[in-house]
Amino acid sequence: MSTIMQNFVLQGVDARTIDIEINSTFGKPMMAMIGLADQAIKESSERIKAAVIHSGYEIPKGKIVFNLAPADMKKRGTHYDLAMALGLLVEDEQVVSTRIEACIFFGELSLNGNLRRCKGILPMIIAAKQAGYSNIILRYERQKVLVFSWTT
Repeated sequence: MSTIMQNFVLQGVDARTIDIEINSTFGKPMMAMIGLADQAIKESSERIKAAVIHSGYEIPKGKIVFNLAPADMKKRGTHYDLAMALGLLVEDEQVVSTRIEACIFFGELSLNGNLRRCKGILPMIIAAKQAGYSNIILRYERQKVLVFSWTT
C-alpha cells in the first residue's frame, strides 16, 4: 500500500492539485522520482536522504518510488521536498499521524534537515484554501515555520 500526500503544481498563474505517491518495497536500495519531474525534483532524493538522517530518522532499506501524479503534467521546483520526506516517514511508519491528510507541506529541505523558503507558492496556498485544506506548513523568514490555519 502506498502513502499519498497532496500538493500543488503551478500552471501559469494557477495551481492544480497533484498526488505525491510514495511506495517503499523490498528490492535493490534506490530512490526514484517519476511523473514528469524536473531536475530539481529528481535531485530532491539526495536532499531527502540527508535531511531524514540528520533529523534522527532512518531511510527505509529497499526500493523507494515517488510518483507525482498525474504523470502527464510537468512538475518543477523544490517545494515538494518536505511533503515527500514526511510521506516517506509515514510510509515507513516512523511517523504516525491521523491528521496529516488535512495538511499541505511546502518547503525545500537543506542537507542538515532545515527547511528553506520556496518561491511562487502564493497561488498554491490560495488553491489549497479553495480545495478545503485547513493547515498549510511552510518556512517563513529566518528559521521560522509558519502554519496557516483556518476553518472552512
